[in-house]
Amino acid sequence: MPPFRALFSSFTGPSFSESNVAEDDFVVFVVGATESRRNWFLKELSTNVNVKRHDLICTTYVQAWRFNINLGSGMNSVVFVNTPSFHIKGSDAEVTMTAWIRWKLNKHRRHSFVLFLHSLDPTNHDVDLTQYLDTFAKTFPSTFTPPSRVYVLPTREPASILSNDQVVRPTPELESIITSLDGSKWHASVASGAFTGRKTAGNVVQRIIEDMVNGEPYEIITPSRRSPMHESPDTPATNIAAPIPQQSIQETNNNPNETLGSMRAALQFIPPGHPQRHLALVSLANLLYEQFEKEGKKEDLDEVISLKRAAVELIPSDTPDRVAALAELTNLLSERFRQDGELDEIVMLRRATLELAPPGHPGRRSALIDLADVLFERFRKERTKADLDEIITLRRAAIELTPLGCQDDYATLANFVDFLCERFNEGGQGVELDQIIALRRDLLELVPPGNPQRRPALINLADSLSQRFEKEGVKADLDLTISLRRAALELTPLEDPDRYSALTNLAALLSRRFGKAAPLDEIVTLRRAALDLVPQGHSERCSALLGLADLLSERFRRDGMKADLDETISLQQAALDCMPSEAPGRQSILVKLGDNLYQRFRRDNTMPDLAEVIALQRAVLDMTPGGPHRRAVLSKLTDRLSDRFRIEGKKEDLDEMITLQQAALKSISSGHPDHYSTLTNLADLLSLRFTKEKTKSDLDLIISLRRTALELTPLEGSERHSALNQLVDLLYERFKKDGAKKDLDEIIALTRTLLECMPSGNPERRPTLLEFVGHLSERSKREGATEDLMEIILTQRAVLEVTPRGHPERCTTLSNLASCLSERLKNGREEVDLDEIITLRRLALECLPSRDARKERFMVDLTEDTAFRDAVLALADSRGVDPCPVLSKRTLDETIILCRAALNSVLARDHPGRQPILGKFDASLYKRFRERGDIADMEEIITLRQATLDHTPPLDQGRPLLSLADCYHEKFQKWGSVVDIEKAIELGERAMALCPPGHSDRLPCQECLTCYLTAKLRNDPDPVPPVIAVNPSSDFSQQIRSIVFETLRDVPLRLLYTTTGILCNRDAQLSYFENSPQYSQLLPLISALDDQLREARIREVVSKFFEYVTLSHRWGSREPLLRDIEGTKIYDLSNMDGLAKLQNFCLCALGHGFLWAWSDTCCIDKDSSAELQEAIGSMFSWYRRSSLTLVYLSDVSNACSFADSLWFKRGWTLQELLAPPTVLFYTRDWSLYMNLEVDNHKTNATVLAELQKATRIAEGHLMNFSPGMDDARSRLQWASGRCTTRSEDVAYSLFGIFKLHLPVLYGESAESAIGRLLAEIISRSGDISILDWVGTASSIHSCFPASLTPYQALPRMPSTSSDISRPDSFELEKVRKLYSSLAGLPRARFVNQRLTLPSIAHWVTTVKLLRSSTSPLRYVYEIHASHLRPLEVTLSVSLEKTSGTYVLVRPWHPKPLEVTQVNSDTDALWKLAEQLEQPFSAFLLRRLPHNEYRRIASDSAIFARVQDLDSILESEILVPEIV
Repeated sequence: MPPFRALFSSFTGPSFSESNVAEDDFVVFVVGATESRRNWFLKELSTNVNVKRHDLICTTYVQAWRFNINLGSGMNSVVFVNTPSFHIKGSDAEVTMTAWIRWKLNKHRRHSFVLFLHSLDPTNHDVDLTQYLDTFAKTFPSTFTPPSRVYVLPTREPASILSNDQVVRPTPELESIITSLDGSKWHASVASGAFTGRKTAGNVVQRIIEDMVNGEPYEIITPSRRSPMHESPDTPATNIAAPIPQQSIQETNNNPNETLGSMRAALQFIPPGHPQRHLALVSLANLLYEQFEKEGKKEDLDEVISLKRAAVELIPSDTPDRVAALAELTNLLSERFRQDGELDEIVMLRRATLELAPPGHPGRRSALIDLADVLFERFRKERTKADLDEIITLRRAAIELTPLGCQDDYATLANFVDFLCERFNEGGQGVELDQIIALRRDLLELVPPGNPQRRPALINLADSLSQRFEKEGVKADLDLTISLRRAALELTPLEDPDRYSALTNLAALLSRRFGKAAPLDEIVTLRRAALDLVPQGHSERCSALLGLADLLSERFRRDGMKADLDETISLQQAALDCMPSEAPGRQSILVKLGDNLYQRFRRDNTMPDLAEVIALQRAVLDMTPGGPHRRAVLSKLTDRLSDRFRIEGKKEDLDEMITLQQAALKSISSGHPDHYSTLTNLADLLSLRFTKEKTKSDLDLIISLRRTALELTPLEGSERHSALNQLVDLLYERFKKDGAKKDLDEIIALTRTLLECMPSGNPERRPTLLEFVGHLSERSKREGATEDLMEIILTQRAVLEVTPRGHPERCTTLSNLASCLSERLKNGREEVDLDEIITLRRLALECLPSRDARKERFMVDLTEDTAFRDAVLALADSRGVDPCPVLSKRTLDETIILCRAALNSVLARDHPGRQPILGKFDASLYKRFRERGDIADMEEIITLRQATLDHTPPLDQGRPLLSLADCYHEKFQKWGSVVDIEKAIELGERAMALCPPGHSDRLPCQECLTCYLTAKLRNDPDPVPPVIAVNPSSDFSQQIRSIVFETLRDVPLRLLYTTTGILCNRDAQLSYFENSPQYSQLLPLISALDDQLREARIREVVSKFFEYVTLSHRWGSREPLLRDIEGTKIYDLSNMDGLAKLQNFCLCALGHGFLWAWSDTCCIDKDSSAELQEAIGSMFSWYRRSSLTLVYLSDVSNACSFADSLWFKRGWTLQELLAPPTVLFYTRDWSLYMNLEVDNHKTNATVLAELQKATRIAEGHLMNFSPGMDDARSRLQWASGRCTTRSEDVAYSLFGIFKLHLPVLYGESAESAIGRLLAEIISRSGDISILDWVGTASSIHSCFPASLTPYQALPRMPSTSSDISRPDSFELEKVRKLYSSLAGLPRARFVNQRLTLPSIAHWVTTVKLLRSSTSPLRYVYEIHASHLRPLEVTLSVSLEKTSGTYVLVRPWHPKPLEVTQVNSDTDALWKLAEQLEQPFSAFLLRRLPHNEYRRIASDSAIFARVQDLDSILESEILVPEIV
């Protein structure tokens, strides 16, 4: 509380009442240099005046009191206003005074004046009255009239004892001061004398008021309007108005020129040294100054200064009057300074004044400050660092002379700090800034809370800290700056004009402090408050709108809320409306508004938004001069028009886009980086118009543009390929229309260039070659040039090279090349073409399927009578030899090709020459197989021999059977596949059956069968193929190995090799692969491939080789573990309960064609906790990546349904059902369930229906399950009816289903494991549905169940119709506030064993026990809660009847608001009201100490419902921490 307010608060009498100035009140504005002097005066007044009543009339920082004073004619109401000090730098006194005048002063008041308290105490320093009154007048708003009467009252404190001459001497100085005031504005007077003590204060004030009332002075001196200086010390105080002793002013007033002439003449007759010369100089100077005031001539002022300067020289330097004379001369020089700006002499005089006040002199402090002030004026004009340094030195000295506790202490220190800041801003050091901050802190301590200077002190300290943060980047400075700005904002009244800047500055600091993580909601709130302070027409209105719009736009990018985007657009539109069309920032606002409208268009697909975007872009284009920025605007406008064209397809938009692109093209030079893209964009748009209109001019222009673009395209790269292709297509389009030869020639040349720069492995090479052939063929038809035919043949050969075997177009390619060669042969160019033609025709026939419609045409081309028979068979007949010897003379590959062609294309099955060729074909393939070991040859031999067997009569099949069995035996010998040896044994047994004893083939059959059986039993030789000599340092081998290891990282650590039954680790898996046929075939194949194709081929082979099968089953007794089978073949083991299941599983996997199998019984080292942890964490992904999962149901026969199998009751089998994409169910005897021969039981409708019935899992999850936390409540329900051998596995088995990786802690309780699982689900997803259960609570946390059993049943919410009517506008606003509150809630989270649960709270008001039972212990209560209908609750614990102990909460998740799809904001609010009106599942919480809560588990679901719409609107938001 200010001192004077504390003083008045001690009075006895009526209490203060906040009021305003009345119309008939006398208003006295008390003015003084310091607040202490004003307080002292008011105290003196209160003790001397008959106080009948006093009221408080104040604002936050300006105080005023109303007194009833008896002026003789009755009691008069006088209001004394304690006017704040305006001379203190950094204060907001003017603003606070304006606020008081606006809110408290009556503009129609009849009496008001200014009472200026002039101190006669030498230790006090008064302010400049002229400057003070000018500042005071400016605080009055335009509709108020400031008082014109000014009373200067000399005062001194009672403790100060002054002599009479010290009291009287300042009177001329006071007269000089007030006569310097502007007479048109102020009517100033000086009271008749100083007052002290308790008698004079009331009397003087009473006389002044009577003077105001009566209009007549009462012992009041009103001096004449003359010089602003005091008179000569020799002039008597009683003759102030007569400075010239010879002639009075009144006698010569009618002729001032004569007076001046007389006085100048008198001065000439007074020689230097005469006692009257000083008086004559002063009198002439005073008269000239009066003339200067009237006429304003600078010459008069110059003469006055010259005269006064001469008068100063006549005053001895050791007299006190010299100081006053110097001050007078300084004032005159200041007057001239305001006209011509000369300050040097003023500085010199101030220095002289300072020299006259040595250390210890009472006026030294004032002299220091005066010199500093005038130096500051010069510094502001010239910006000289030396002046600033001297100012700081002087101010520091003045501070040292300021007594501790002096009221001016704050102002003096504040001014000193301001000058330090000025020097720092001119290039000071960081140390100086630290000193400034330290001083700012001291200043803040000098102004306690409640002091009007506290807010500017807070702001100044914040600004200095902000400067240091900008320089050094210390976040602590920025944090403190924000705290100070917050404190300053709290002290800034709503009506204060600085509140706007305080809000915006704090918002900017928060944005700077937190960057992208800034608390946007708080910053938006600050910006909204700032916007409310600037009404329409305010200069800052536009800036406030844009600042809020930018923040909302940032929050939209972060949160994606539609309301933020809509409001951003509205604000930017409003900013544009209040911004002049020529404003410099208008263009950027147009751009931002266009971007935001475009975002809304993309979200809502609203065409009006797009139309406005286009209009805005056009406006931006009109405001953008030439240059890169204009090109960017052209491009952006083109894009927006393109968006509208894609939707509406209007020709006008397309034409405008073309015009814009043409303008963009004209604005850039050919060497500009954007020249190429602009060319291509314009060409694309023209192509679009050409597609619609087919205008030749457009096509010609497109071709011209594409040619230019081609010239700018680098010789290497995909862009050149694309440019060439586009130009070729355009030229061909014109060629089809015009048929111009030059176009065709250019097409061919361009295509040739395209082929030259296209690498051999490019997939586009083949179609380009074919197009090239077509163009050459076109020209060949027109011109018949032989060179074209030769190039066509060469190109067709190139096409054949890039058309591999198996390619669907290989047959056509062979035929086309043969046709070209035939054409050349017809022209007689080459006779040797015939052999190549026949070979190509034959190969073409080989490519055709047997029933292909083209086969007949190809056969006609080849013809059995001419082409093939004349070329092969007839040639042999003419030489008298068998065809086979002739063929044997050819190379082995050629023999096989010819035999295959003869068998597949020409020779019918009953042809007499077919059998010998079959024999030769078989022999040639076998020979090549023995030489190269190609499995493809062996497979073809088996196919041939199988075909021979199929066409052999049953009784003659003995030899063919043995021949086929030898193939399988040979295959087994090389690759060790048991399937092959078993097939060989089967064929041998069939052959034996056809050869009874005595048959010539009996013995060969018996020997072969014995050999096959021996090979199977002894497995000799080793099925692992011999190690192929591969250089391990080969780049290809290393690449293969790295891809193998990369592939194996995603498969289980150990796998069973199904062919041998051996458990293999990583090294063994790699060894099997490197010794496999696949590896042998892979090495030579990849050497001819490029890097990309090589890696793809390796990955394909490796992935295929390591495909594995997983086993899902219910564990039995004595399952084989890792230690039981490691290092042995499972096929050689016996006498173990679970071994048969494992062996059958591997055989079944092998039967499905897989080399690898995995079982959880023996493929995990359960003695290693680390491996077990990894296996549990990876098991879901292992089943997901398996190629097949075999489910063995040991308790299901093929005749019954598997729905009752215990497999569906086990915990681990849930993920084994959901994870794998392909599953086959096997029954007890290892036959397929229901004998369904399908690849995947999950895709079978019958099995799928039974699975849904057995598991209660939806079809979508069974067929395509995605791990994660979506619909966590349903996933827990799937597992709720399952059990595990170890209780904690109930939770561990769900890690993969929820895609979680948590520690496996065997030995912990099931409650602990389940608790960790549920806590992790809530922490990651915020899903509160898992809290909806009924039953026993866990000891880990009150919101978790003790087991998963409560999740078996989903809560059945009673369905009711809505009882509420659609809310009106007032209610709708309440719903909107509730909507905002709910939307701003965080998601539920679990941290430090505490569940933070956002909720809608309903506090329990009444608890009534309805009934109870002891076995089991049950309590049924009727509960009444705020805003809820009464409800019954069944509990196993008793409740207290204490109010405020319990609360029913409705857990809240923001998802309902996020997924609400409505047409308008009103619909969204209505939907929310309807939703909240429906019954909900409530939780009963008990409040604990320290603001914690505990959930009370119930024995039945608690369904609650609000009473009505008002109850919804009065909902309370609560975010409890539940333990």
